[in-house]
Amino acid sequence: MKKEDINILLEKYWEGETTLEEEKIIKKHLAKENNQTSTLFKYFENEKNITYEGKIPDRDIAGKKEAKVINFSIKKIAIAASIIFLIATVFFIGNNQSENSAKIAKTEIKNKDKAMKLAEEALQLLAMNIEKGKKSASMNLKELDRLNTLEGILN
Repeated sequence: MKKEDINILLEKYWEGETTLEEEKIIKKHLAKENNQTSTLFKYFENEKNITYEGKIPDRDIAGKKEAKVINFSIKKIAIAASIIFLIATVFFIGNNQSENSAKIAKTEIKNKDKAMKLAEEALQLLAMNIEKGKKSASMNLKELDRLNTLEGILN
């Protein structure tokens, strides 16, 4: 085989694009040569045959065993994020409404027209907050559906 062909195969090898047949050709060719690349391939071949027969000890970091890997699924993370988002939304809306309610509660209105206008504003504020809650819940449900779809694709 020509040196140019071997160089092309070596380029493919270093890019991780060779087939098993091409790798066999490279190894066969390099077994005849004595250069850095052939030495490296011989080293790989020797290292491949080494096995460890002892017991692998538990790692001990500062007197504690290494932490176990926790496997979270996308679905669990999405549910947790949605719950946190809902709690934050309820807290924010509740805090906002209590400030507005305190302002309204301090006001005593004797004029019927003014009282009706204030009641109408309060109901509009309530409707607006309900609409925000609906939109927020709808967005969360869409995101959860999207994540469920992704999880279905990944599994």
